[in-house]
Amino acid sequence: MKMSIDRYQQLLDQSIGLCRTCETEIECCEPDARRRKCPECGDLEGYGLEELLMSGDLELEDLEDDE
Repeated sequence: MKMSIDRYQQLLDQSIGLCRTCETEIECCEPDARRRKCPECGDLEGYGLEELLMSGDLELEDLEDDE
């Protein structure tokens, strides 16, 4: 998954994680959460953003460099 730094900070501030299977946003998700049940697909693939970043499943892009 790729995401802008601004979007990452916005989701982190709102305690939102992501499902690794379907990329659905998961509310009330701690930054270090692992294996939360996804409300969309039902898989236990909901992870906090910091956990996704540390595992390499999330890559941050600095979109300002492209301008």
